[in-house]
Amino acid sequence: MLTTRLQNSKILKFRTFAFGSIAALLLSLLITPTSANASIKYSSIASGFLHTCALSTDGDVYCWGNNEVGQLGQGNVGDPALLPVKVPGLGRVSQLTVGATHNCAISQGKAYCWGQNGNGKLGSGSDAQSNSPILVKDLDSVTQISANRLSTCAVTSSKNVYCWGDNFAGMLGTGDTKGSLVPVMVKGLTGIKAVSTAYNHACAMSDA
Repeated sequence: MLTTRLQNSKILKFRTFAFGSIAALLLSLLITPTSANASIKYSSIASGFLHTCALSTDGDVYCWGNNEVGQLGQGNVGDPALLPVKVPGLGRVSQLTVGATHNCAISQGKAYCWGQNGNGKLGSGSDAQSNSPILVKDLDSVTQISANRLSTCAVTSSKNVYCWGDNFAGMLGTGDTKGSLVPVMVKGLTGIKAVSTAYNHACAMSDA
């Protein structure tokens, strides 16, 4: 069972194992909560398939767990990180989202993503994996972002929704099932303040 919660801005982990995704010790069973680097205060946390990332109150992103596809943002792939490691090159981050094998963050209105890039879910214009944060193309004034296993969507200050990545079930909202390596605007949506994505669909909330 994978369970995390924030208490006094510290991360607590319960009964977790495998690849250090939430546990501080690989392949260990935690009977009581332990703190992941108690010197750092966090404002939010999210878990992917085999890794976890958290946003600190200072606007820094820390990740730990599996790093087979560069999802820790350290510029390489390899052994898992058993404790949080800071993701470089992002600046001050206002929001973080974690998919199964990739992550995205908003920094100064720009969206950055890193990790596995099957179907172009990093929005970089290619399907090449990125082991470090890479700028999402053709997307400005981003206010909110949501990543999932196969695609990513974001809301801009114009209150439009843009999505990119796999589109096998029409989750990009383009009226077809053609995937996109760069953000495409969702048809028929205006006045949107938040978007949430899942494996094969997405939902948006308007401010009306």
